[in-house]
Amino acid sequence: MSTIEHMSLDDLRIVLGWAAAEGWNPGLDDAEAFYAADPAGFLIARVNESPVAAISVVKQDERHGFLGLYICTPDYRGQGIGWSLWQTGMQYLEGMTVGLDGVVEQQDNYRQSGFELAYRNIRYAGVPLALTGKKAECQPADQRHLEAILQLDQSVHGLSREAFLTNWVSGTEHRRTLVLHQGDQLIGYGTIRACQQGHKVGPLIAPTIEDARTLLSSLSASCNASEIMLDVPEPNNQAVRLAQAAGLQAVFETARMYRGTPPDYHLQPLFGVTTFELG
Repeated sequence: MSTIEHMSLDDLRIVLGWAAAEGWNPGLDDAEAFYAADPAGFLIARVNESPVAAISVVKQDERHGFLGLYICTPDYRGQGIGWSLWQTGMQYLEGMTVGLDGVVEQQDNYRQSGFELAYRNIRYAGVPLALTGKKAECQPADQRHLEAILQLDQSVHGLSREAFLTNWVSGTEHRRTLVLHQGDQLIGYGTIRACQQGHKVGPLIAPTIEDARTLLSSLSASCNASEIMLDVPEPNNQAVRLAQAAGLQAVFETARMYRGTPPDYHLQPLFGVTTFELG
């Protein structure tokens, strides 16, 4: 018989290890930032006290949640454990709009649970070419920039991600965030993090492709990234152009789906999705 509990931070590290084994390539420092977003939103199923399945159902603000990290270890698949987790997680987000990034083979199942397609995200990956951006200096993000980052991010995503971003944009050994200003105004920011393989960039937010190119180039150079991954919202044609100009190839796709009224997002400034796990 399985039981469902809230994860500890150590549990989350175990689950991210499962994700790595499945080829999801999580970031080396993801656990702490993910957990800070909503500690109650990470659930784990145990059999005889051993963890066997997990789901994240993070409350982003009062009206929006995001579902991810839905995974069951191979020996316990097909036994209804994952479905029980799903039901418990959706109860936690009852009455909220719920988003997810669904892989191709699971999208029909998500539709049956009331999720509808909003757009596709395409992962571009490869060895980045040298990019020439505008002559602008990107700065490492620090506490002085946090309020402006939160305001810009909310204008793009249509919801507040304060609990998550406060941790996410703080520098760690394997993750760093840069900001871009026009005069005294913060107009863009981006984060790059080391993963099991290569580096992922996300979010990448900028008003123009030139500004996004400046940030992407600076982020890649800041950690001597030999391979990067950029998850691009397909409706943003300029973001697709940027990824292709950087020499990256499309390797993977997900469907951004919502159950309930989607947030009032604006994709034109979004050149890179933050994560497929937390949106």
